[in-house]
Amino acid sequence: MKKIVDLSFHIEVGMPFFPSGKHTPFEVSKTCTIETAGREIRKFTIGSHCGTHIDAFCHFIPGGLSIDELPLNRVAGEALLVNLAPLQPQTVIEIDDIAGKMTDEKIEKLIIRTGWSKFWKTEQYFKDWPLLSNKCAKFIIEKGVKLLGLDFPSPDPAYKGKENEKDSPIHKLLFKNDVILVEYLNNLAELGEGKIFFSAIPLKLKDFDGSPVRAAGWRI
Repeated sequence: MKKIVDLSFHIEVGMPFFPSGKHTPFEVSKTCTIETAGREIRKFTIGSHCGTHIDAFCHFIPGGLSIDELPLNRVAGEALLVNLAPLQPQTVIEIDDIAGKMTDEKIEKLIIRTGWSKFWKTEQYFKDWPLLSNKCAKFIIEKGVKLLGLDFPSPDPAYKGKENEKDSPIHKLLFKNDVILVEYLNNLAELGEGKIFFSAIPLKLKDFDGSPVRAAGWRI
């Protein structure tokens, strides 16, 4: 039986979230307990981009597909896991870093491991993470990739604000070219490198711009 590797971070009180001032921390409370009501029920508040999650196109593109509109075969299936770890802070991932590993003619799902997940719950995680060059993003698009998974916060540098034309340019480039993003992946080292089965199915949240996922993978 194949070992299924959990590729998500725990969703828990106090977990990190993107420090742009626009994201919601995870909060939880009990609405009743076994002692008082014979059952335990909880309620929680969570941002749509909290923890390991998928970005839908409408996150940045007006009229783009929402989370509930993403076909399930786009977020689960055979993928290529490329290992670039360990990368230093502010490393820009270029075409030459991944081209030699993408030898198949058709790769619809690409997962990039940089080793950045080791910084989860530290100040470093949301500081100077690796990012994709514009040319590398275009190369990924040209190769026919339709899902890109990352073990770091964003393919872009830090948030610049909506008034800045350089705000999240790689996000926008990918979304305009029908590429789904899965961010904050974990435990990719357990899968090595090469062909894997990858799954990151989001909640069926109507009209949402993103959703936390329980990502998982196994060697093919």
